[in-house]
Amino acid sequence: FTKMDGNAGYGNSWVTKLSGDYDNNLETYVESPIFDLTNIVCPAILFEYKHYTESCCDFAQLQYSINGGTNWLYLTGDWRGDAYTSWNNLEYNIQSLAGNSCVQFRFRFRSDGSAVRDGGFAFDNFQLLENENNVSVVNILNPKAEFDFCERRTNEIVQVEVYNGGCNTLIN
Repeated sequence: FTKMDGNAGYGNSWVTKLSGDYDNNLETYVESPIFDLTNIVCPAILFEYKHYTESCCDFAQLQYSINGGTNWLYLTGDWRGDAYTSWNNLEYNIQSLAGNSCVQFRFRFRSDGSAVRDGGFAFDNFQLLENENNVSVVNILNPKAEFDFCERRTNEIVQVEVYNGGCNTLIN
């Protein structure tokens, strides 16, 4: 975890191994409590993560269960390799789990028997939220950033590209 430079915030993070290299042949998990999503229309999860693993064979992923942990299914992630210099934010729509009363999540980390690294996988600030209206600007199309914005003194039409991460339909 020293290589990955500490927590994302609030003083605590989950990490494969706090000090030194993680072990070979690991199959480890961090499990959430059970969440009742029967009254949530458009649930989403949000968290920050970073990783420093062997690129070919060691990985982390996020899984879910809707039966108290008897069966686990892949949700997202195949985090491997080097992405440790800054925290990455992930917001993931889990609308397919809406209406379930017994939803549980777990982060899975697996290593093979060859090489290990300092850190492994770390995550922080895990949140479950209602995501009905979630729109973000992903690109400014016009005006072009060719000039200093302070030089612009006239009214201009602004065009942006947006991403709809929520469940509601966007209307111009």
